[in-house]
Amino acid sequence: MSWSHIVGHRQVIERFRRGFARDRLGSAYLFVGSRGIGKRLFARQLAQTLFCEHLEAETFDACGQCSACRLVAAGTHPDLLEVQKHDDKSVFTIDLVVGAEDDPTAVGLCRNINLRPQLANRKIAIVDDADVFNLESANALLKTLEEPPPRAILILIGTSRERQLRTIQSRCQVVPFAPLTTADVASVLARLPDVGHEVEWDELAAAAQGSVAVALTLSDRSVFDFRRDWLHRLGSLDPWADGGVNQVIQFSESAEKESGTRRERLLLVGEWSLAFYEGLLRRLAHRDHDCADTALRAAVSRGASLWSGPWSALIDSIERTVEFQTQIPTNVGAANAVEDWLVDLARLAKSPQPV
Repeated sequence: MSWSHIVGHRQVIERFRRGFARDRLGSAYLFVGSRGIGKRLFARQLAQTLFCEHLEAETFDACGQCSACRLVAAGTHPDLLEVQKHDDKSVFTIDLVVGAEDDPTAVGLCRNINLRPQLANRKIAIVDDADVFNLESANALLKTLEEPPPRAILILIGTSRERQLRTIQSRCQVVPFAPLTTADVASVLARLPDVGHEVEWDELAAAAQGSVAVALTLSDRSVFDFRRDWLHRLGSLDPWADGGVNQVIQFSESAEKESGTRRERLLLVGEWSLAFYEGLLRRLAHRDHDCADTALRAAVSRGASLWSGPWSALIDSIERTVEFQTQIPTNVGAANAVEDWLVDLARLAKSPQPV
């Protein structure tokens, strides 16, 4: 695979091309951006490019044919480490960093990346789920981030700066990934096999907020309809009223019964809410832009006609929604977290303008 298979993110590719040409690649990067926009795919392509046996600085692209490229494509390159949280855990646990006490073969990321490379001249680690490091696992990783082995590269993947521990963020070069354009999402969807979907691709692309993963989630008509109804509720500026909490909880629990899927649905509600409040802020600041998403556009228009509070309250609504998202992977009761969040949003919308 080459960079031609990566949709969007041209500026990020150029950033790494220049760094490689100048022999100034960093040792630790934090990729941030909404989920489903290709950060993990980008990280794997970067690893394949750097491992390629025929890599040239001018082109900075993998040949796709050498043994190193084939190993990365097959997921079997011994110098590429890919780590993510356990499926049954809500946080990135310390055993992934230092190894499991009851399993001597599970050496953990820190020891593994310090071992001598087997085939390449460097090791590369792709660490997913950086949003859910706890203090224990983060502290265990800090020394490796501060003193990485020669030529090793660690790539941490998260969704936003705000959801990262400061100790982690301060030791990494932060690489922001922008959402894909509607056209980019549509082009990726068009490449997918026709597995049957209940919503047209163009509607999905418009509502996806630049995320292919969200577009695929919305291909379920019940999810698509919930999003439309939820945005309409947000447009009333009182999402708590008339059973708003029950609506969110029922939506999350209507997913499969694995807790991760329910959490993902709550995170989606948070993302859709952020899009609404950010759109409302742009509208009130007269910095609105064309939006192909009819449901979001209608909700923002309705909210703008009703909003009478100060801008500071709107910014507080955005920050409160980010805080809600950080609570979702924790052990906080979902119903209580949702109710507290929605009550706060309703209260902020009723904040009086300063005299």
